[in-house]
Amino acid sequence: AFSTYRANRLLFLGVDEQANPSLKLHERLFDRPMGLFVAGESIWMAARCQLWRLDNLLGPGQLHEGGDRLYVPAVSYTTGVVNAHELVLGPDGQPIFVNTAFSCLALLHHGTPVGWLLAHRTGPNSVRYSSLFVAPDHRSRARALALLAEGFRRQHAATIPTARAAIDRRNTAMLRLLKRHLGVHLSSIGRSRLTQAPPLQAPPLEPPPPQTSSPPDP
Repeated sequence: AFSTYRANRLLFLGVDEQANPSLKLHERLFDRPMGLFVAGESIWMAARCQLWRLDNLLGPGQLHEGGDRLYVPAVSYTTGVVNAHELVLGPDGQPIFVNTAFSCLALLHHGTPVGWLLAHRTGPNSVRYSSLFVAPDHRSRARALALLAEGFRRQHAATIPTARAAIDRRNTAMLRLLKRHLGVHLSSIGRSRLTQAPPLQAPPLEPPPPQTSSPPDP
């Protein structure tokens, strides 16, 4: 199976092993289909504004019109226009996809976003991770680590050697995760102080001028 977002099609190429063996090509129309991921008897597909799961309905030895696979849409998640290029399934079987419109990874649980990792290029050889979030009900399950691992994998695939991030010293959970899993990969640690400007204050409101009323005409 492969996709082409220029033609908006998902294509299946196989061999018809009946009386006259020959190549067979099946195509289906989707809105900007891109990344594919195979999980057992299912195929996950990322598209412009949706994630699709296609399930194979045929059992071992069954055929349909000469083919041994019959994939039909089983699940669809609407993500909005994020141009999701690639996706994988996390350790808990939930999809993790690349949000190319906003340069982030999103973590879904039963179709609901429960976490994200935001990043952006700061130069030809560096990337900055600016935000990592996992919903409180989904923490302590290594999901933040899974998001970071996927981000680093893609950074390595793009041959970007350097990553930077700033962590609030009050974020003790993130500091523990950093030291436990990433400490051996750190080249330097620095400190910076964030100064907060005084809040803007609006000028005091002046009372409106008194209104005068003229006596009624006789």
